[in-house]
Amino acid sequence: MVFTNVTCLMVDAPGVDDCVEDKDDPNLVNIPEPDVFATDRYDGKAVKNGKFVPSDAEQKEGLVNKFPFDTEKKDYKYWDGMIGRTVPAKYEGTEKIHGLETYKFNYTLSDMDAEVVSGIDGKYSMDKTMWIEPKTGAIIKQEQHEVRTFANGDPLLDMNLAFTDAQVKSNASDAKDNVSSLNLITGTVPLIGFILGPILLLMGGALLLLSRGTGRRSAG
Repeated sequence: MVFTNVTCLMVDAPGVDDCVEDKDDPNLVNIPEPDVFATDRYDGKAVKNGKFVPSDAEQKEGLVNKFPFDTEKKDYKYWDGMIGRTVPAKYEGTEKIHGLETYKFNYTLSDMDAEVVSGIDGKYSMDKTMWIEPKTGAIIKQEQHEVRTFANGDPLLDMNLAFTDAQVKSNASDAKDNVSSLNLITGTVPLIGFILGPILLLMGGALLLLSRGTGRRSAG
């Protein structure tokens, strides 16, 4: 599967849109180039960039924008684009979000060497927490604290990002629907098939015997 991620950093003020296309908008802080990548549809891991991904796209590894179906209570390798490699996203327990059970994962980086702005090296720190619906691997809630400084230690960026309450509620609702659909496909339908299969087989056998019996009586 191919994805395109766009990060839009806007001024947090009443009446300001979540994102705008006009790069001259005074409320727009930053909108970098779109991030295009490909992942495996089942385990969520990045795969080799193919013909549907731009030739200059960054080759990613590990998990990028979702966790695998049937996520387990263990650590996973998660991609961090600032340092260009995977880091361990550690399992920290379960939490209920809008009645939905989620698995909580976190990864923390401190004072890592990185290109903090195009062409400028500095230090980068990240504290990122994700709440995952385990059946689908969907990220229901996400919070992160990111800090970037120049090489001399002067601050460049200190930013807290999080899904809005409305987004979390919508994600939880969508996940519940998707889990129900998966349970129907993987559980109920095969069970019905398992029950009906022998019954239909017996009915078929009975009809075959009746057909043979009728044929003999007609011949006699």
